[in-house]
Amino acid sequence: MVTNISVLTRKLLRERLAELYPGQEDELFRFCLTSNQVPFGYSHPDTILDLVAPNTPIDDNLRLFYVFLCSYYFLLDAGVDGDLPTRTSIIALTPLFHLGNL
Repeated sequence: MVTNISVLTRKLLRERLAELYPGQEDELFRFCLTSNQVPFGYSHPDTILDLVAPNTPIDDNLRLFYVFLCSYYFLLDAGVDGDLPTRTSIIALTPLFHLGNL
């Protein structure tokens, strides 16, 4: 189930990144995906909503906000732990923080 739905979310995620950060979307996009190519925190809003209001659909904007916010914290953690792919990867924190606060 997650794989089919996350394909749509990946498409929306890439489109939003291209809209707000043209030319940087590829680098930012890779920071938003787990090693399984699922957006970070993808299913968390579903879990929370199931507890509060079962059978209520999730708004795509809420899901994207949560993905951006999770991506920011995962990248921040990688920076603190020294696990960044490159030393300049830390620069992506600013756009991810901005996107997670829209």
